Amino acid sequence: MIKFSSDDLILVTGASSGIGAESALFLNELGACVVAVGRNKENLEKLKSQASSPNSFNIETKDLVEDMASLSGWMKELKNKYGKFKGFLCSSGICNIIPVRAQNLQNLTREFNINYFVPYLLSQAFLDNRNNQGSGSSIVFIASVAASNQNSGITNYASSKGALVSLAKSLADEFSAKKICINAISPGPVETPMTQKNADITKSLIDKVPFGIGSTKDIA
Repeated sequence: MIKFSSDDLILVTGASSGIGAESALFLNELGACVVAVGRNKENLEKLKSQASSPNSFNIETKDLVEDMASLSGWMKELKNKYGKFKGFLCSSGICNIIPVRAQNLQNLTREFNINYFVPYLLSQAFLDNRNNQGSGSSIVFIASVAASNQNSGITNYASSKGALVSLAKSLADEFSAKKICINAISPGPVETPMTQKNADITKSLIDKVPFGIGSTKDIA
């Protein structure tokens, strides 16, 4: 089993619910000091109360798409507040089921903002050597099997996750010389508030998966 120390500071976005919440709790259980970020303060406070080591579980309420141009400065503020980061788990994301004929630029932009541009900008800030612990640091993106598997109604979601996978590959190549590890995990259907909201598309995905829907614990 992997073990972390309290010096291993890990930033987790999308921590209000789903995979991000489960992963933040698991990282803390394994010994890491976590900074859990989400929009829902009540959910974050509840999550902190469930943490194995609440004193090493910090919460930050933030809407990441509200002012994306300021994300670099925000990362610096977090570093000044908590210290240099060892890891960044990017779990924030949305999925809107919209047929191509009904898509518009506003919907396209909103989904790409949170699924791709926010991860890109936060990674750029994390990879600034003033904000990370150097060799051995890592980034993990939560992508999706939708990036490579076809399914109607989620063209924009699938495209944004495909872009995220490409981002992970390019960053991994660029920063391997600095021994910073960058990966993307592409889950299939997982029981989360997002999949519950999109029940119809989730059912069609489950029909294609012989072992059924996964849990957030599986991905964590």
